[in-house]
Amino acid sequence: MGFAVAGLAGLLLAAVGFYVTTFAMAFARPPRPQRLLEAFLGEIVAGLQILSLWPLGLFARRVPVPAAPHPHPILLIHGLGLNRSCWFWLMRRLRGARLGPLYSINYNSLARVAHSAARIELFIEEICRESGCERVTVIAHSLGGLVARHYIEQRGGDARVEKLITLGTPHHGTRLARRATVPVIHDLTVKARVPSPDPSNYLSIWSTCDNLISPADSSRLAPPADNLVFDNLGHMALLTSPRVAQAIVSTLGG
Repeated sequence: MGFAVAGLAGLLLAAVGFYVTTFAMAFARPPRPQRLLEAFLGEIVAGLQILSLWPLGLFARRVPVPAAPHPHPILLIHGLGLNRSCWFWLMRRLRGARLGPLYSINYNSLARVAHSAARIELFIEEICRESGCERVTVIAHSLGGLVARHYIEQRGGDARVEKLITLGTPHHGTRLARRATVPVIHDLTVKARVPSPDPSNYLSIWSTCDNLISPADSSRLAPPADNLVFDNLGHMALLTSPRVAQAIVSTLGG
């Protein structure tokens, strides 16, 4: 029992230290969002929730959820360092709205964006064969949004993707990423140079208090793409927020 308590305390301290560091780096320069403290505290809670489920995402099998009355596949793509378990909260809300069938995928988020996009392409083709549908909706968090855009814009994925919804995706890079040297960071900071065949089918959901996307408006997409901005959510809290989930359900007509 003592080891478990010590381990839990260590995990909490590590999480707090990580978020103190990322918030301090992201918002060192004024002006700072008004609800920053609220976002900071909420991000710690969201991070611990997501981390607690992370091991389950390694073993969970892909199980599409039947939808009615008009099936339309939805694919959820996680971000850097996460896995399909991060979608637990949103999938529960989508399932309740009878949207889907729902699919999620694990991929190597440390690989090049182009490599990951090729993996997504194969998986979407599998979804279309299995569901009998010609097009899918993609919901992607953070890096997953860049992977999805690469697939849509440079691999002909616009023929398969009806709508793309991104959560906290650094569409124009992020200062924090430039401090690292792993291959995926290079891709994170390179702006997509090929315009979407139909950017009106894009929706970027982001927060002015995102601690990993700096500046936060790097997630903003230019018209005719749509943007939905929150003012008190951190990077991980976008995945657990009931308000974000409701906005997505409303967007998809649930």
